[in-house]
Amino acid sequence: MASDDEDDMEEELFGLPAGASLGNAVAEEAPAPDLPLLTVVERLVFAGAESTELLGCVDGVDTVKRGREGGGLPPSILQAARFVLEGKYLCVLTETPVGQTFFAAAANAAADPTSGTEERVRQALLAALTSTTNLLGATADSSSNSSSSNSSSTTPERAFECLCVGIALLNLYLQANYTGPHPDLTVQQAVKSFLSPFLSNSSSSNSRSNSSSSSSSSDTKADELMAVKNNPFEADEDIALSLLSADGESPYLQCVLPQALLLARLLLHSLALPSLASYLTPLVLHDTTGKPTLPCNPSLPPFLPPVLATSKAWSARACVTHRRLLPGRRPTLGLWTEFSLLLGPQELGEGVREGGRVCDEWRTREWLERGLGEYHFREGDEGRRAFESAKKEAGMVCRMTAMLGKRTKFQEKALPQMVLVVESCRGEGGGEGGGKGRGEGPGKPLEVGHGQDSVLLEKTEFIGQLEDEGKEGEGGEGIEGAKKKLHPLEQAVLLALCLEEGRGSAASGDGGLTAEQMTPYVARVLEHPANWMVYSTALLERSWLDFGSSYGRERAVMQLQALVDQHHPSSSSPSSSSSSSSSSSSSSSSSSSSTDDAPVHVRLRYLHTIFYPAQWELKRDLAERYASLGVVASAADLFLELAMWDEVVDCYRALGRLSRAETLVRQRLAVKETPNMWAALGDLTNDEGGCYEKAWILSNGRYARAKRSLGRRAFREGKWRETCDHLQAAVKISPLVPEVWFILGMAYMAQEEWKEALQAFTRVVQQEPDDGRAWGNLAACQMKLNDYTHALIASKEAVRHMRDNVEMWENYLTCAARVGRSMDVLYAFHRLLDLRQVQSGSGKTGNGSLWTPDLSVLTLLVRQAAQLAHKIDKTDYEVTASTALSKQVGELLGRVTSIITTNPDLWLLYARFNEEVSLPPALAAALDHKTRACRALLSKNGWEKRRREEGGREGGRVVEALESLVHSHLQQPSVAGLAQLEMFLKAPLRKLEGAEEDEAEGKEERAMVGGEKKRIEECLGQVRAKWEELKGRRKD
Repeated sequence: MASDDEDDMEEELFGLPAGASLGNAVAEEAPAPDLPLLTVVERLVFAGAESTELLGCVDGVDTVKRGREGGGLPPSILQAARFVLEGKYLCVLTETPVGQTFFAAAANAAADPTSGTEERVRQALLAALTSTTNLLGATADSSSNSSSSNSSSTTPERAFECLCVGIALLNLYLQANYTGPHPDLTVQQAVKSFLSPFLSNSSSSNSRSNSSSSSSSSDTKADELMAVKNNPFEADEDIALSLLSADGESPYLQCVLPQALLLARLLLHSLALPSLASYLTPLVLHDTTGKPTLPCNPSLPPFLPPVLATSKAWSARACVTHRRLLPGRRPTLGLWTEFSLLLGPQELGEGVREGGRVCDEWRTREWLERGLGEYHFREGDEGRRAFESAKKEAGMVCRMTAMLGKRTKFQEKALPQMVLVVESCRGEGGGEGGGKGRGEGPGKPLEVGHGQDSVLLEKTEFIGQLEDEGKEGEGGEGIEGAKKKLHPLEQAVLLALCLEEGRGSAASGDGGLTAEQMTPYVARVLEHPANWMVYSTALLERSWLDFGSSYGRERAVMQLQALVDQHHPSSSSPSSSSSSSSSSSSSSSSSSSSTDDAPVHVRLRYLHTIFYPAQWELKRDLAERYASLGVVASAADLFLELAMWDEVVDCYRALGRLSRAETLVRQRLAVKETPNMWAALGDLTNDEGGCYEKAWILSNGRYARAKRSLGRRAFREGKWRETCDHLQAAVKISPLVPEVWFILGMAYMAQEEWKEALQAFTRVVQQEPDDGRAWGNLAACQMKLNDYTHALIASKEAVRHMRDNVEMWENYLTCAARVGRSMDVLYAFHRLLDLRQVQSGSGKTGNGSLWTPDLSVLTLLVRQAAQLAHKIDKTDYEVTASTALSKQVGELLGRVTSIITTNPDLWLLYARFNEEVSLPPALAAALDHKTRACRALLSKNGWEKRRREEGGREGGRVVEALESLVHSHLQQPSVAGLAQLEMFLKAPLRKLEGAEEDEAEGKEERAMVGGEKKRIEECLGQVRAKWEELKGRRKD
């Protein structure tokens, strides 16, 4: 049962008496006897009922309870309501008495050039509400009641007619930009001519246009609107677009009939919130709460129009439509404040029944529209709780389960597939209005299937039963719950939940699971077509999901194309054009629809409960999909239609049509010079004539792209200082372009300005945390500034994103060694060895040579291991750490020497490790490693004559290695080992003797060779003496 607060809200928002239910007001069987007939008719119009339901409702009500004593509603009321329900919106403007009075008053008000558009709307509304023309069609006689009494008695009916005028204007805009069929040119010209008096010669409109254009961003696309010749209403469109600017955001300029939306906004606002000013007036702070609110209306009429049951709801719909016209994602506080005032202070979750499931169609629609409004405004939780409340009000229970099925044509084994089971409080058929099928139209949107070559089935073929079928409780309906027909509102709830499911999964970062979770929701809606636009939304969301699969992209792009084409059905099929020619364009704005297409009133019935994009958004999405798939020519045509000139130029460049792109840009510059067109011309002509500078000057130093282009060109030419100057100017205006910060950092590094480069790369990683190159350059700058601690952190991020980059790992190795992180050094060494093996195996050596281990870092590791091993009074932790470090250093040296076998320094270091670190010392292994080191030294040709790069002779290094080898042999002598050592020493001795006798060598060189020979002879003497000693011991 609804709470008292809920009743108060409904009474305030919709004009209901306490305890009345809005859901019952639109019930099919009969209107509630305690509601006036006008209120019932109003709710039928809001719900989009069929005109037959309206006539049946009126005929079924007793004349005593019709709200007018002695008779029913005036014929003009039923006529206006019938026109709206049948989609004849132009007739509402031209054939209803109040519509005629409204536009006639606007023509009279237009004679005053000092009046503004909003003032003219209020004057026309006042004239329509207080007209002396009798609503039954007769002119008031002078002997009859006074005009004031007549107006007083008929004001609610006239207010409803004025509401129908606002609804017709809003629906005309929605038909032209969202649902289709697109109104033909005759209808558009007629609508524009009726609305022109509200806009032409408006002084406040011009001032509003100037203020909005100055407050909007300089890079708005207002300067890109194509000049339409022979269009007498072009000035009116410009004024309407400027007045539709809100909260610093400019509207999309290629929309159709913006005048209709503007007039609908002002008219519906005057009926819903007559005491408050519109969004055109700046917000003020509330005296009590201190929150922003709309100010009081400075020009109140002599009396306020009566608050109708659905005027606020219709105004809220227009407010959301206005927000969707603004392309930016910035918060729109003014529109959100108005939307909140229209919906009232109701808290989310209030009024949802906790007991048995009872379907309330009205409240389901209310929660859906509230949630989608929050989603479009990006306020609160963006509709999450509202969608859940809509599901409860619809009496739905949704649960995800699994069922065996097949997805592909050649799949033999059935696998578990996700299935959405929906339990509804409605009976089988779920048709709107007790099975009459109010939501169904003549036909359904074109559903594109997979191609013959595709391996995917059109939909999953299920086999067997649900996993939880037969369980008690929620699983009681079994498989029937997955096939039962749903009401269009129930399908709209599922699409809203699908939107919420995908958004939540995307927020969690689980992109793969998103499609798997959303697909059952979409598939459930596609089971049974119930409404044209609801089904179109499901097809659109299925297309978005198909783009994530390489097998479904063809069907996805073709389905998107079909959804775009259905907006203009007459241009896609001969039958539609023939049907449109046989119908009268003046009687219905949907005359261009074909017999197989749904009429406009069916398409609009549930538009406010679904997330269906505008035509320009749909075409832009299709164009971007085409471009991503390489269908660039089709993408260029769509971008050209949307006046997205930058994208058109990019497509032409990709197609190699540079001359055509240049011609287009020059044509646009001939119409009006804009910074972005000059910049595009600079891209095409390599900045001949200083195009970028012209763009910068034309924008008064606010067009960052011009400076970015100048900076990139200077960077390519190696002009580092000029690069920094240009890019610094660019980032001051547009600091959220990481690529620019990266180039700026590179230019600073080229000039060795490390602090400035550090700041630039810091901005890059703040905006793009996954840019491994930026992390690596950031670490390099910190290393140049001797900040190895922070450099290690940056290097760790760099190697995390670029694991195959040798330079990144070398920086990481150096930083870890400088900081003393032995384990990090070991990890980096092993990774570098892995990369070396990959390079040597694939033949890719990077800069031409394989990576060589840094001997100084290895020496540092051995020294740290030796110090820790020989430390006295070690703690238990130090003992464990010493053992682990010694083991890992030994394994590293073993791996290095197994890969690089000809480096004598590595063998000597390995020998040192075995002597100093191993406990007990591995003297045999050290002896072997020293022998390998000596062999590596002696294997170099001409070592006896070569000088070392760091000074001295190579022979001196050989002699030192031999002396160390002899020393190790003497520590653990053996007859066989000494005999082999003696033979080993004779070879270098002969080499040195030959070098000493060489006359080409100078006197000094021969003296050094003689000294080296003498040292080997001494070693040889020691070996022989020890050998004799051991041999004598054997004899004894």
